[in-house]
Amino acid sequence: MYPDIPVEDFIAHVDLMHVDSDIGFSNEFDEINRTSYSDKYPCDSSNMNDNRNKNRYINIVAYDHSRVMLKSELSRMRQSDYINANYVDGYKKPKAYIATQGPLPQTFADFWRMVWEQNTNVIVMITNLMEKGRRKCDQYWPNDGTETYGNMLIKLITTLPRAHYTVRVFSIKNLKVKKRHSMKGAQERTVYHYHYTEWPDHGVPDYSLPVLSFVQKSAAQSGPENGPIIVHCSAGVGRTGTYILIDSMIAQIEDKRTINIPGFIQHIRRQRNFLVQTEDQYIFIHEVLIEYILVHGVTEVRDDQMSEFLQLDQSPSSPLLPSLTSGAMLDKQYMLITKYTPNELDLTAALKPINLEKNRVNSIHPVNLKRVLLPARPGVEGSDYINASYLQGYIKSSEFIVTQHPIEETMEDFWRMVWDKNSPVIVVLSPFDEVEYKEFWPPKGNSIEVDSGNFRLAMKDEPLENEDKNMVTSEFILDSIQYDYTLLTRIICVKNWPHGYPEVHKVFDAITAAHNFINTQECGPVIVMDRYGSVEAGTFCALWTLRDQYLSESCADFYQVCKLYHYKRPGIVGTRDDYLFLHQALAEYCKHYQEELTSAGSSPRHHHHHLSFHYGSIRRNGTLPRTNQNTANNTHNASNTLPRSSTHMGRSNSRESNNIIPPAPAETVVKLETNI
Repeated sequence: MYPDIPVEDFIAHVDLMHVDSDIGFSNEFDEINRTSYSDKYPCDSSNMNDNRNKNRYINIVAYDHSRVMLKSELSRMRQSDYINANYVDGYKKPKAYIATQGPLPQTFADFWRMVWEQNTNVIVMITNLMEKGRRKCDQYWPNDGTETYGNMLIKLITTLPRAHYTVRVFSIKNLKVKKRHSMKGAQERTVYHYHYTEWPDHGVPDYSLPVLSFVQKSAAQSGPENGPIIVHCSAGVGRTGTYILIDSMIAQIEDKRTINIPGFIQHIRRQRNFLVQTEDQYIFIHEVLIEYILVHGVTEVRDDQMSEFLQLDQSPSSPLLPSLTSGAMLDKQYMLITKYTPNELDLTAALKPINLEKNRVNSIHPVNLKRVLLPARPGVEGSDYINASYLQGYIKSSEFIVTQHPIEETMEDFWRMVWDKNSPVIVVLSPFDEVEYKEFWPPKGNSIEVDSGNFRLAMKDEPLENEDKNMVTSEFILDSIQYDYTLLTRIICVKNWPHGYPEVHKVFDAITAAHNFINTQECGPVIVMDRYGSVEAGTFCALWTLRDQYLSESCADFYQVCKLYHYKRPGIVGTRDDYLFLHQALAEYCKHYQEELTSAGSSPRHHHHHLSFHYGSIRRNGTLPRTNQNTANNTHNASNTLPRSSTHMGRSNSRESNNIIPPAPAETVVKLETNI
């Protein structure tokens, strides 16, 4: 029996558990395993001959007493009621979830029957279809249009890519339900499919904030009128249990201001075996809940709060941790954002003696986890290093590369990076001179060979200057010498950004210009540079990301964006005033955008659409899209790539193309799963 831990004591409790290489977590998780596995429950249905081929793994079965039983149809009395799925309780809510395995081709129809019969409107998927060459799940939904699975007609309405997950909206129709016999709306329903795409093959995600946001948003989409949230990974135990624990503990925090992770795991493991499968997952749950406590639940700022948020000197008293929110909101958030300090192990590549001269300053380095890797040259130490980091945007986890202005020794490495990463746009924010920050491209009429003659770089047309927007745009052709491939990229040089504009909202002009050159989601990252790959570049990427979120969701999460940026490239957020500037700039943009809407009679000149939200839960931060339009991506006529040999160079693909794989042939799986 484990006691509840008060919220105000939880962070100290977790710190204590981390002492001596996480010995507290190891001991507690071992004890949970010993007590859980002593509970033996029958699972006869899973072991019946007719049902064995419906189990993805032979050691992951459904307990009989809590399994979901499919309904038999009158015309098919011998139809099986079996699916490898169990009801799992939430906090003070019996059968809040259904934990299940990733569907197999032979269980697609059963899976969608279950969605219909349980009146589920949210499916949570926490696995990719393939991981490390192994099939983890089969694709049980249509890529586009409609698909019929048994008696269920599934239509894909829209796909909404996000940096760490994808939301798909389906219309599902039971072909056996006749319209005249059904109540209004009962024949066809809407189902939201939340697919977390950034969980690594082994272990847990590197950052807890995106997972917290994913759990809150997906859970909030399911209202009291809906049935259980269906959660699956591959086997439906490890990552699935992690999701259920996080959401349930958030509910307990809101209700009692206490947390009891081990006690809740013991309870739900009596409903499905192995829920929360590894010690890493167990620790990760604690880390996510710490993030929830630190920000007292919600960090998104709605559009109607943008300006007034900046006028608040004191934040409202938090029901969770008053001591953490007693000062100015921005000050507290800034303190939490910049708390992380990398150690030498986080920066081993940047601090190698061979690479030190490639860094302009000693204070801005890429951490190993998010540094850009160049193709290594055989026998050349350090040839894979460049002072550049991946940052997430709104729709892709590596939407940007932030880097320093090239020095003489790294100019070729810079163009190798552009070539290897298929970057369609390069934004230059550093001021040019003849000594430190020179032009790093050949003039019109000249070309240079790069990467030992691998490709040729040349300016396509004379630079185009736009004095009103403080920008000069040039187009460059990168031609493969050995293969039939050409890459077109643009360099946008922006003067005096971001403080050289008479009106603050005009800082977004450069962002809009760069955005207009991105024609598809398949193109590579946008490269953004300033002198050191620091605050100006970080501000540019953050405003781009926050603007995209605002246009899609009518809110912006300054805290999450900046905290992740600081983790990935420490120092990039800058000072508290730089953090404040993000709020001011977006507030001005929102004001200007709304004025444009009003003056144009609610017909915006920009090609963006607001998504409406569903507040189906008392957790108001969990809002989700309800539109039938895919608004995550603008389509433009410009194209930055011509056909290219897939064997010659890796392409940065969209999540959709990475993860959607045609289902494998139906077969009986007879293997054990030990890492789910």
